[in-house]
Amino acid sequence: MYINFTLSRAYDDLGDCEKSFCRMSNGNQVRNAELGYKIDDDKKLFDNIRKVFRKGILTAEKNSLKGYSRRPIFIVGMPRSDTSLVEQILATHTMVHGAGELHEMNNLVKPMLSRLFQQSNGGQPKVDMANLHNNYSDMLDKLGTSERFVTDKMPLNFRWISFIWSALPDAKIIHLKRDATATCWSIYKNNFSSDGNGFGYDLVDVAEYYNLVEHTRRP
Repeated sequence: MYINFTLSRAYDDLGDCEKSFCRMSNGNQVRNAELGYKIDDDKKLFDNIRKVFRKGILTAEKNSLKGYSRRPIFIVGMPRSDTSLVEQILATHTMVHGAGELHEMNNLVKPMLSRLFQQSNGGQPKVDMANLHNNYSDMLDKLGTSERFVTDKMPLNFRWISFIWSALPDAKIIHLKRDATATCWSIYKNNFSSDGNGFGYDLVDVAEYYNLVEHTRRP
C-alpha cells in the first residue's frame, strides 16, 4: 500500500499521469480491502439520524445547562474541503484557540444515537441533551486555554449538527463546501493516517458519500 502511494506521487512529479493513477488505484484497493469499508453502513447511519430527528427530539431545559467559559466553533464538511485552512484563519484572532480535530463529539453522540434510534421505534425519542452539553463543555475547559472561543475542526462532525444545535445552542457551525470533483479527487489520492475515512479508497464510494453529505444540507 505505502509503496504504491509513494510511487504514485513519484510518477505524478514526473508527469506520467497514467502510471501515477495505476499505482494510486492499486494502493487504494489494498487499503480498501484492509478496512473492509461498506458504504451501506454509512447510508444506514444517515438514515437512522433522519428517522430520529424526523420524530422530534427533546432539548435540554436552560436551567439544566452548565455554564461554560468557552464557546465552540465547529468547522465541518467533507475531508479535504479546507477545514484546516479555515481553522488557521480563525485562530489568528486573539480570542480564538485552534484545537484541531477533537473526537469528543463523536464519542459522545454515537452511543447516544444508538439509544435514540431504539427509543424512536416505540415513540418520541428522549435524550438528556444537558448531559451532552455539559460533557462537551467540560472537555473544552480541560483544554486549559485562555481564549474565549475554541474551534473543533473534525470534518465528519457534520453528521451531528442536529445534536450540536440541540445541546449547544450558542455554538457556531461553519459547514464548508468545495467543488465536488476537487473534493473527491483530493480524498481518493490521499492515504489517510486514521481509519475514519473508509469511503475514500473507492471512487464510487467517495462519490456516493459526497452525495450523502449534500443531503444533510437540505431542510
